[in-house]
Amino acid sequence: MVDAMNLIEFGRKIRQLRKGNGYTQDELATIAGISKPYLSNIETGRLVGPPSHAKLQKLEIAFGPPAGDLCHLADWLRIPASLRHQVDSL
Repeated sequence: MVDAMNLIEFGRKIRQLRKGNGYTQDELATIAGISKPYLSNIETGRLVGPPSHAKLQKLEIAFGPPAGDLCHLADWLRIPASLRHQVDSL
């Protein structure tokens, strides 16, 4: 499973993928059809929860294969922390 993943780490992953693909925030926001401030909030973990699947799928298209990783991580983060802890301890 995704050990100790939280919104801040999720955002760092998005930032790492963005930079690894050579995109500025402006470029990636335009490609994904989201605002630059929203992308900034994703990258800094300032959202209440993970972005929608539709937004994540657009980001994944911009980043290229493997598709589905961001959606998988977001699904994991949508599970209450107490349940994630129980699954991690199995």
